[in-house]
Parts: sequence; C-alpha cells; structure tokens
Amino acid sequence: MDKEVNLRTKPISRKKPIQLKILWDKEFEKHLPSSIIVEIRKRESFDQDKEYKVHGERVLKTILLPITGKDHLVSVDPREMLQEAPEFVDFGFWFAWEGKEPYLPRIAISGNCE
Repeated sequence: MDKEVNLRTKPISRKKPIQLKILWDKEFEKHLPSSIIVEIRKRESFDQDKEYKVHGERVLKTILLPITGKDHLVSVDPREMLQEAPEFVDFGFWFAWEGKEPYLPRIAISGNCE
C-alpha cells in the first residue's frame, strides 16, 4: 500500500519506501536473464467484486536494469505518487534470455506491508 491505513484512522502517506531486491546468483550466472525490465504499477483494489481480478491498474514507471552481475535494489518512494485514496503498489517483471536454459533470479521482498 502507498498509505499507512487502519480502520480507525484516515490514511496517511507512507514514508517508508516500497522495495525489493533482485538477487544475482553467481552459480547460475550463465543461465540468468540477459535483460530485465521492471514496471512500477498502481491499482485501486483487489477482489472488490469477488471475481478475483485486479481493478484499475496502471503503469507509473518502467525501469531497464543494467546487467552488472550484482544484486539490484528496486525502490519506490510512495510520497512521489500522491493521490487521495489508498492504492496498492505492484511490480511487473519482463525477463529475456539468450540461452536455452533460463533461470529466474530470486526476488527478495520484505518489510513492505504495514
């Protein structure tokens, strides 16, 4: 969420960045992607109509990560995306490989829910 929310108070802008780390495992380096694109997305809600689908999603930013052989930290400052109603922040990933044995990099996500 881009806001700190509970049922008894008005939502306030979240101060802590929303982040994840794409881990570059050296032992699988020859099988890791040759290209990584990350999309930062926002959506209004999830499952409002009990049909298990996302509503009102939009892409805010697209990042092409350089292939450096090192881990990548992707961070989003929710204060840069101000709007009145709370929204969910999602990440979309596009991977491309040159080899025939693709290996997805690990993604570390922690501390994003409050």
